[in-house]
Amino acid sequence: MTLARIHLAMLVALMTALSAPALAADEQMSWESLTPQQQKILAPARSRWAQMDVGKRQRLAKGAERWEAMTPQQKRRARNRFRIWTQLPEERKARIRERYLQFQSLSPEEKRRVRRNMRYFRSLPREEQLELRREFREMTPEERRKRATETDLRKRRGKGRR
Repeated sequence: MTLARIHLAMLVALMTALSAPALAADEQMSWESLTPQQQKILAPARSRWAQMDVGKRQRLAKGAERWEAMTPQQKRRARNRFRIWTQLPEERKARIRERYLQFQSLSPEEKRRVRRNMRYFRSLPREEQLELRREFREMTPEERRKRATETDLRKRRGKGRR
């Protein structure tokens, strides 16, 4: 290795070492690194901020950014959904979290199919929704798995709604 390359390597190593504390501080997401708007939104969490793990701080900061970008109507809807969530029993929340993780593990095509079927289901009259739920509850686990692999709820029901 030439002397110039050794100096360059040492310079790069020194710059990396000097920049590491700054990068680590940013990754730690100190309260002071938040924008004033993020601090305002996250004010209820300020006293616990330093004790939170870095991942949680980053998620909260990202959520505050999303909140800032929302319209008043979107904020009202989010508040309402959060109020409903806080009132759910813990067992129900656990089932919802489990289903969310299952959904996240699906392929993009399977996710599209699930979303398409949910849109269709929500478009049905209340009586038909209740009938579908009743049918599903009466199925064995094997029948449910078989149904879940079918591609389109509209085709199964023979209704063809769009």
